Amino acid sequence: MKSVATKYGGWAIVTGPSSGIGKSFAQRLARDGMNLVLVARSEEALRTTAAEFRGRYAVQTRVLPLDLSVPTAAEILDHETRDLDVGLLVNNAAAEQRGAFVQHSPDELRGVIELNVTTPTELGLRFGRRFVQRRRGGIIFVSGSIGYQAVPYMANYAATKAHQVNLAEALYYELRPYGVDVLGLSPGLTRTPMVSRLEQAVRFGRIGMRQLDPGYVAKVGMDKLGRQPSAVVGKQYQFFAALTKRILSRAAGAWVFGTLFRAAFADKTLLDSTVEHTPPAQSIPDSGCSLACSR
Repeated sequence: MKSVATKYGGWAIVTGPSSGIGKSFAQRLARDGMNLVLVARSEEALRTTAAEFRGRYAVQTRVLPLDLSVPTAAEILDHETRDLDVGLLVNNAAAEQRGAFVQHSPDELRGVIELNVTTPTELGLRFGRRFVQRRRGGIIFVSGSIGYQAVPYMANYAATKAHQVNLAEALYYELRPYGVDVLGLSPGLTRTPMVSRLEQAVRFGRIGMRQLDPGYVAKVGMDKLGRQPSAVVGKQYQFFAALTKRILSRAAGAWVFGTLFRAAFADKTLLDSTVEHTPPAQSIPDSGCSLACSR
C-alpha cells in the first residue's frame, strides 16, 4: 500500500494544526513522511507545533501565521506555497457560533461564513487547479455532522457545515478523473479545545452526546480519502445523519434538533430572539468541526 507521501507528494497543508483534529491530521501526515505547511493565527503556537513534528518525525515544516477569515487569506496561502510540491490540503480551521440567530451582528455572521465557507472554498479552487495540473492530489474538507440538518440556535454554523459537505461531494466526482481525491469529513462532537469552551454554554451531556477522540477522526479521514465522497465519524452521529436524511422530513429534523439544543443550553437568554446582546463566536481555527463544536 502506498504511503500518503508517495501517493500525493512531499508537502501537505493543514489549517488549524495547533490542537484538536488539525494537530491529529498533521501528526499522522508527518509520521507518514509528509512535510507540513502549518497555517493558523498564532505564530507562537505554530512554531511550537512545527518544532515538535520536526524533532519527532524529521520532516520539514513551514509556518504561516495567517488569519483565515480575511478575504485575501487563500490568495496569500497559494502564493506562499508556490515553490513547494503541495499534494494534500486539509481544510480544518473553523469557528462555531451559538445562540439565537438574530442576536448576532452582521459582522459576526460574516466572520464565521468567511472562515468556514469562503476561505475553504477558495482554497479548494486554487489548490484543486494545482492538483489537476499535476494529475494527483487530495483535499479534505473537515465539516461536521451538524451539517446534515438544520439546527436551530446554531443556524449559521450548521449552514456553513452543510456547504462544505455538499461542495466536497460534488468535487469528488469532478476532480476524480484527474487523479484528485476529495473528501467531506463530518465528525460528531470531538474532544477539542473549541468544544471545551463551547461546553461552558452548551451542556452536551444533557442530551447524551458522546465526544470522539481527535486522533480517531483523523484516522477515519485518511482511511476514507479517495474511497468515498463523504464520511460521518462516530456511530451515534451516523445514526443522526441517517435519521434526518432517510426517516424524518426536513421540518421534523429541525424540530428534533431545535428541541435537543434548547435543552442543552445552560444560558437560556442565548435562545431568546428578543434579547439584544451578541453571544461570542469562538473564532479559533484549531480544532475542526463536529456536530456542535467543530470542523
